[in-house]
Amino acid sequence: MTRGPYITADDLNLSGSKQQSLEQPERLTLKEARARFESQYLREALRRSKGNITHAAEEICITRSTFYSLMSKYGVDAEEY
Repeated sequence: MTRGPYITADDLNLSGSKQQSLEQPERLTLKEARARFESQYLREALRRSKGNITHAAEEICITRSTFYSLMSKYGVDAEEY
């Protein structure tokens, strides 16, 4: 419960360094941001497909060979999912 009429960072357990990171986002180059996004996107597709590479590739509309290449590029292991 909140202690007043407004929800604060403490109410959401956002105090300390997490709150600071929300206030000052990390600066990335476009290349770094794209790499993070692609890696996370592959991992999420694999999670949803329970590690099935064919289904994950189809879901995000790329070929299986492209999916394998991206997995290799970002060190993603389908067996983790």
